[in-house]
Amino acid sequence: MLYLPYVGMPNILAGEQLVPELLQDEATPASLAAALLALLRDTEAQKRQIARFHDFHHLLRRNAAERAAEAVLKVLDHGHA
Repeated sequence: MLYLPYVGMPNILAGEQLVPELLQDEATPASLAAALLALLRDTEAQKRQIARFHDFHHLLRRNAAERAAEAVLKVLDHGHA
C-alpha cells in the first residue's frame, strides 16, 4: 500500500501542507471559513501560495494538444505509438 502524507494535489506537489486539508467531518462551514479568513489576513501567505501555484502551472503544463498530435503522427508514420 502506498502512503501519501497529503491528499490534495497542491500539497502532494509541494511536499508540504500548502493548503489546508479539511476532510470528512473536518470540512465544516466554520473550519472552512476559518481557513479562508486565515489566508485572507496573511498577505505573505497569499503571495507564497500564488507563487507556488504559478510554479505548479509551469511544471504541469505539457502542451497536451501538441503531444497528442505528435502521437497521432507517429502512429500514422510507423503504425504504432
